[in-house]
Amino acid sequence: EETALLCSQQKIEELINLSEMTENEPLAALHILSSIAVTAYISAPNLLILVVCKMVNLSLKYGNAIWSSVGYSAYGLILCGGVQDIEQGYEFGCLAANLVERFNGEKVKAKVFNIVGGHIKHWKEHLRETLPILIEGYESGVESGDFEMAGCCAFNICNLSYFSGQELMALKQKISTYCKAISYLQQEVLLKWIAMVLQAILNLLGLTENPIILIGDVYNEEQELANAIANNDRNQLHYLYLNKLILNYLFGEAKEAKKNALSAEIYLDGVTAMIAAPIFHFYDSLAHLAVFAEVSNLEQEVILNRIKVSQEKIQKWADYAPMNYLHKFYLVEAERHRVLGEKLEAIEMYDRAISLAKENGYLNEEALAHELAAKFYLGWGKKKIAQVYLTDAYYAYARWGAKAKVEDLEKRYPQLLAPIKKKKKSIYTDE
Repeated sequence: EETALLCSQQKIEELINLSEMTENEPLAALHILSSIAVTAYISAPNLLILVVCKMVNLSLKYGNAIWSSVGYSAYGLILCGGVQDIEQGYEFGCLAANLVERFNGEKVKAKVFNIVGGHIKHWKEHLRETLPILIEGYESGVESGDFEMAGCCAFNICNLSYFSGQELMALKQKISTYCKAISYLQQEVLLKWIAMVLQAILNLLGLTENPIILIGDVYNEEQELANAIANNDRNQLHYLYLNKLILNYLFGEAKEAKKNALSAEIYLDGVTAMIAAPIFHFYDSLAHLAVFAEVSNLEQEVILNRIKVSQEKIQKWADYAPMNYLHKFYLVEAERHRVLGEKLEAIEMYDRAISLAKENGYLNEEALAHELAAKFYLGWGKKKIAQVYLTDAYYAYARWGAKAKVEDLEKRYPQLLAPIKKKKKSIYTDE
């Protein structure tokens, strides 16, 4: 509380002009605390807050040092992901990056750039724009010997690339390269994190027997779940359940999606300020709305209240980064109006979601929005209109590279997609 009060009253730009820290004791303390911060983030989130506040207070009292940039960036992470003060959190991220340049801080560049790129920038910038600083952080970590932070940067690069809707076959090649590099650097935990992302992509590409289970050539959820629980690896646990939530939802297993959403929610504290948090709220809302018609009136009220809370969060995030979050907000609104029988409102929301997802290059969510709109019109008995949206969904999934999802649509809607299947030309970008 003391740190928050000091920082809210003092102009952030003045912090960078503090005198340089020279006393050995606070310098040593900052160094030790910065090394603790990463471990605390992964397995003891409450401890992280204490560590970071102590680092910022040391800098305010004794001046800036190279390790102050770690404290400022982590403080920005907490402001963005915990306090929801995105504007000030973003400024602290900028402050940290500036300090790295001022002190020529190669020793901390990977750590600071991982935090700024993976936990701060996406709250105000497009996901694509977060990648350069993460790539620079990864390269710095490899060159300086900070292999753990190089692995963290690589993980964030892979996740942000995936959730931004990059073409899957090209992304598979990129992530496979990172997996080899992180394996060579002997960062086994981070290798598992990255391999999980790769496995989800392999599932969507149709390279596994069952697309809703994360078991394949690079990752085995049954083996890794027990290890993650034993190590209290809250990051891996959240991402495991999040990826299962997404895959189950995409392939029509709404009840399982909801079940995995509830499991992922338990570990949200393990992904503070990461892109996983808004992605979770987005798919959690969609999964609960997908089972809405099958539950009791009482549970429907619970679901609608849950959606309201999540939508308030997504709407706030969309105020700062509409390019990342506004189409998500509209798509959930469309589904909410659908279950309430508010057809005209639903129509407008589906079209807004489709338009904005397309405008901002989220091919994955453009495809999903087309598909959900098609289901809405089918449920209304408007087959001709549904066919138009379903065709657009089909081609969008194909451009994304999600062959398994294209085949899923073919199985579910053979008559509506019959005209497309007659075409001889391959629609897949990798063929």
